[in-house]
Amino acid sequence: MGKYERSGDLFEDLKEWLGCQFISDINSEDFQCEACWALISPVFTGYTLEQWQDMMEYLSLNQYTQITNENEAKSILQQYLMKM
Repeated sequence: MGKYERSGDLFEDLKEWLGCQFISDINSEDFQCEACWALISPVFTGYTLEQWQDMMEYLSLNQYTQITNENEAKSILQQYLMKM
């Protein structure tokens, strides 16, 4: 991976981090697990609550769209990864 520059958009940043061509690739079978691991890393911090809620919905974790903060989203992602 080349130099990573944060844009401030969680979807765009994750796409760039994973080396995906399109945002829709994030949710593909090839990238979803890697996307979850990336999201719980310290690299992906400081995004808005709305962006985290949108990401949880996009990753088909709809029941968790009512999260109240970033740490809660990361905790849910960790639990999801343990079940995979």
